[in-house]
Order: sequence, then structure tokens, then C-alpha cells
Amino acid sequence: MTAPSERGREVDIVRDEYGVPHIRAATEALGFFGVGYAQAEDHLPTILRFYLMASGKSAAVFGHEWVPADIATRRWRHLPEARAQFARLTPGVQANLRAFSAGITAFVADHPEDMPGWMPTPEPALGIAVLRMFLWPFMIVDAVTTAKAAGVLDPQVEAELMAPVTVPNAASNEWVVLPGRTAENATVVLSDPHGPIGEFPMFEFELTTPTCHGIGVSAAGCAYPILGHSQDVAWGQTTGAPRVSDCYAVTVEAHASGLRYRYDNSWQPVHHKDIDLPVAGFDTPVRRQLLWTEHNNVPSPVIGADRDVLFVACTPYARGAPALEETLHGWLHARDTREFHEAMRGLGLYPQNTMAGDRHGAAIYVRHGRVPRRPRGYDDHEGPLPGNSSTFAWDGLHPLEDLLSLREPACGYMQNNNVAPDTMVDPPVPPELREPTEHRYLFNDTPGRSNDRGRRARELLGGPTRLRVADILDAALDDRWPTARNWSSALAAAVDCVPLEPAEAKLAALVIDFDGRCSPESSAALGYWYWRTSIPRVASPTAVRDLVGRIEGGGDIGDADRQLMIAALRSAHERMLSELGRTDLTFGEAFRIGRGGHSWPAHGAAFLHSVSDVGPEVTPADVSAVLRVMGFGPPDANGRRWAITGGRSLRLVAFTEPIQSYSVVLYGQSSRPDSPHYSDQCALYSTRTVRATHFGQPLPPEQVSQQTRLLVPAGAVDD
Repeated sequence: MTAPSERGREVDIVRDEYGVPHIRAATEALGFFGVGYAQAEDHLPTILRFYLMASGKSAAVFGHEWVPADIATRRWRHLPEARAQFARLTPGVQANLRAFSAGITAFVADHPEDMPGWMPTPEPALGIAVLRMFLWPFMIVDAVTTAKAAGVLDPQVEAELMAPVTVPNAASNEWVVLPGRTAENATVVLSDPHGPIGEFPMFEFELTTPTCHGIGVSAAGCAYPILGHSQDVAWGQTTGAPRVSDCYAVTVEAHASGLRYRYDNSWQPVHHKDIDLPVAGFDTPVRRQLLWTEHNNVPSPVIGADRDVLFVACTPYARGAPALEETLHGWLHARDTREFHEAMRGLGLYPQNTMAGDRHGAAIYVRHGRVPRRPRGYDDHEGPLPGNSSTFAWDGLHPLEDLLSLREPACGYMQNNNVAPDTMVDPPVPPELREPTEHRYLFNDTPGRSNDRGRRARELLGGPTRLRVADILDAALDDRWPTARNWSSALAAAVDCVPLEPAEAKLAALVIDFDGRCSPESSAALGYWYWRTSIPRVASPTAVRDLVGRIEGGGDIGDADRQLMIAALRSAHERMLSELGRTDLTFGEAFRIGRGGHSWPAHGAAFLHSVSDVGPEVTPADVSAVLRVMGFGPPDANGRRWAITGGRSLRLVAFTEPIQSYSVVLYGQSSRPDSPHYSDQCALYSTRTVRATHFGQPLPPEQVSQQTRLLVPAGAVDD
């Protein structure tokens, strides 16, 4: 890898065999200039589209279907608040974000043919706004869920919330295994976030400067890695957090000055603003009126109404929160987990389960969020809170020390695969992970709740034997449905009691002998998937959940259960003939991953117990999933199903000497269809393999796919 020039204004970008850029520079600002330039090379159309969305101007370019997204962006004030957050950043972070934006601008100047006519002008705050926009559902999910459960959520507002990007049900994995549990006596950290693998691309890069050295993935249009590791600390995150937002019910009345409401002993206005959205193809802009109150000293938009009662969503992220980038900067520079933890003190991180491990053998878990301190009685209140008095007003924020956290668990590992905190480790449960008697909203989950992935992870990571790094990596790529043998045995008992047609019996024999692995070459896995997903088609949700409880809980199987399973087998046989034309295909022939005319056999599918393909109300208990899980769309004209969501950015780091660092980013490094790295990492996923990231190591010449040396003009970055 080429060293930076002594003149100090050069940035070297060396791309490896998968197109991942390894960036070296004499200063951090110069390095982030290179990050911006390389990211634009891989994702410029996506970056500009995201920037347009964050500006609330997509409908003016792309048409009426983008009106809900623009309204959501304006309603929650993503760009104005991002600009305010940028102004409060420390000088070093500001300099890096300015340099990143300048790098994007420099790429456009070098490649004017890539610049669309509608291109928004890059500015440092736009990356902050993009992260805020895409992560916003985490900041308001509690308030929105409360309004929806009460039947008062405005359908238009609900559509707006989902407009920027469709986020499927969470299924992410994170583990830390301590040195005492590993054969190499090294900390091992896994991060495997799950989500859309096409519409929200992740950009991977390694950055080396005199003041920082790290590798990870950032969102398109954003500078800092959200997930990654340095030479000292590695981290991961999964969905699950304290309760950070509330829904208030506010009785209002009309007044000459507009709507108002009484709050304790004074009258307060309901604020309003009319917005006009230009729409491509229409001469007249779309006009919407936005309403909000000022509960807890933050703007609280109206998300529903019932006669003279308005329902507002209130979150402390709405105004005054530190930018997430300040925390990410701290993580990139942290020398151990204590400094990593300290970087979270500003409470700017979005609500998540966060884990980190360091090269010294320490680990930290934090159930993080910007959590309001609520009054006594809050935990027992159901439905929207009364909003015409200070009864349930917030009293500041909980400091970092109040949040659920754990260091170095006694069992030697911890995992949170979207499970409740008290199921993350082997028993006995440490007091730090138990639901507190006061402020239960800090736990914000059902005690004892786990899922297939959580139970499987504990099975693989627990036990008396020290694990090799290779064992942990194999576990991270595990594609076994944990309870498949229970179901196959139950079907065998049912088949003994009910006669089947020969073709149905052949399918039953495949499923009965199934080893549980959802591998591409398995015909039994395909038959099992069709059988299990046929059960909700022939029974009510209640009957299905009861059957799941009996089979997976070891209960007695009755005649009605056997009849249900046989009916599902017959349905599966008919579906396979209808969709595929045959029943002897392998799983990988029917389930695929890829794009741009290239595809590979897939594996590791999830499925739902209670609904056939996609349902509006799905809980973790409804999902059966392998650890390395993928979600697939409906069958195409040829009966094939294509991966659309799942483990999109797996990372595993072992703090051995030298560091072992592995990654898979789907579909590939670039979102440009003409790039050789548009879908090449699908082959890794297909074969249950990963790639070495070359972290901290010179690239062998035969693995260098491209080299670029940028001469950064004076004044383009802050010195």
C-alpha cells in the first residue's frame, strides 16, 4: 500500500479484489476527503437520491409517489435539525464532515457525466440528515405504537413514516466472546445487522491516518462507520432499546388565534405550518398543513386525532440532541471499552443494543437511548398519556449510568440477537440485566423473551469447551433451523396415522429425514420450507400458535394437530407443483440471491408461523429463523424467490496477533450496475464463506484491483 506523500496533500486509495477501498492520508480530514471521493465512485446516484430525500424535495424530481416521504422529512425537520447539530459538533468532527462532503464534490467535478440535472448541492449536514431520516423510526416507534394500539394513528402519518425506506422486522445479531472462552485467548466480536440489502447500501472502507485506524461500513452519503472496528475496539448493534418516546392525548379548542389547549393553568397554542411540495408532472404543488405542540420543550407533531383530541409524538431526539457522528467519532478513536462507553455519554446514539469488545479482553453492553426521566406511575399507565397537564411531564434525561449495561459476563460471552436483556447470557442472570422495579421503561421488553436465533447462539457459544475463532465464525454463518427435528418427528407420527398419496408420501419422507440445515443443495430444506409455510394457510393463527407451542415445547400432539400437519403437507405439495412445476428441486434452485443478471443459490430463509408471506403485525415469536437469516420476496414468474433482506453486512473480528478481520457486504461494494463489484459478494454468502478484510496489512499485488492517488487542492479541507 502506497504511503502518503511527504507533501501531505495526497490521499492514496487502493482497492482490494472486492473493490473495498483502503485509504491512507496524512491527516484525518484528508482521509475523510478520500472516503467521500471513494464512496461517490461506488454510490453517487444513491448518495444524491438520499440527499434529495433528506432535503424533502424528492417529489419535485421523481413524482407523486414521493410526496409522503417529503412530508415526513418536513414534519420531523430532519435537515434543519441536522444543520443545528452540525453547528454544535466539535471542530475535528466538523472538519472531517466538511472534507467528506468536499470529496463527493471533487468526484463530481472529475466525472461531470455522472451529475444529474437535479443534483442537490452536497453540504456536511446532509449526511447527518440522512442518518437521522433512516433511523428516525427508532426514535418515535414507542409513541407511534401507542397511537396505533389505541386506534388513533393517522393512516397518512403511518404511510409517511414508512415512506423513506421499507424496514422489515429486525433480525440482527451481535456477540462478544471473551478471551477465557476462546482457544486463541482473544476477544472475538460479531456484528451482523439485518435489513434491506438493496435500497440501503452499506459502504465499506479502511481508513489509516496518524490519529486513527479503523475499518467498517457507513451508510451511503454518510462519513463515519456505524459498525466496524479499530486496532483496539470492535462493536455491533441490534434493535432493542429503552422507551424513548411518548404519545400524549391533548384536548384542544378553537380560538380566534387558532387551535389551543390548556396545560395546567395556562393556554398553549397548537402550532401550524402550511407546506407546498412541487411535484413532477403536476402544475400545482401539493399543500399539507403540519400541526405540532411543544410538550417537554420539544416540537411534538400531531400523528392522530379524534374529534377535539389531538395525539402527538414526543421524543427528546426532536431538538437539541447531539449528532450521532460525535459518538461514532469517539468510537473510532477509543482505545478500550471504557473510552468507547464514555463516547456515549452525550446520549446522541439512536436507541439500540450496543456491544463492544477490546484487544485487552474487556467487553461492554449498553441498552442505549436518549431516555426521558418519567414520573412515578408511568410504567403502569396504558395508552396515550394525558397531555393537558404536567402529570406525566419529563424531568430531564437519564444519564448514561442509569441505562442497562453489563461488563465481562461471568459465562464468558454475551449475545443479543434481538432478545430481552435477561436472556443474553447463561444463567444466573446478573442483576444488571434484570428488569428494574422502578423505571421499567429502561428495560422495555418482556422478561425472559428470546427467539430461535438467541437460543441457537447460546447453544453454540455456551458450554465447557474453548472455542476457536473458526468455530465462532462457523456459528455466525449457521443455517440450521433450531427446532426442525421437533417438527419432522411430529410429521412422522402424523404420517403413521393418515394414508397419503404416493407423491405426497415422497414429499413427507424428505421432510421427515430433514437434518434441519437450510442449505442450497438440500431438497429436504425446500420441502420443509413449503410445508411449514403452508401451515398458516390451512389453520387459524390461534391454532397455529398452539401447535407451535406444543411441538416446540414438548407437549402432546392430538388428532387435530396431526390432521392439520397432513393438510399442510398436501397444501405444500400443491403449491410446489403450482409455483415450481415439480417437487424435487433443491432449496438453492428455488431461492436465489443476486442482481444485474448474475445470481447464486441462496440459503438460510426465515418464515412466519402466523401468516403466509408478509403480515402487518409480526412479533419475534412469529418468526422461525436461522442465525445467518435471509428474507425473500414472493415467487417470480418462474417460481423463484429472491433475497431482499437479511444479513447484509456481517463482520467478525478477533483480537489475535495479528488481528483477524472478516466481512461480507451484500450485494457487493458498489451500487453501480456496470461495476464488477455490483453483486460479487453474493457468491460468499451463497457458499457460507467470508473474506479477509486485509485490515492493517499490505495488499498483495495480485489482489489490488485499482489504485488512485488524489491531490487535494489547498483549502478543500481544514488543515
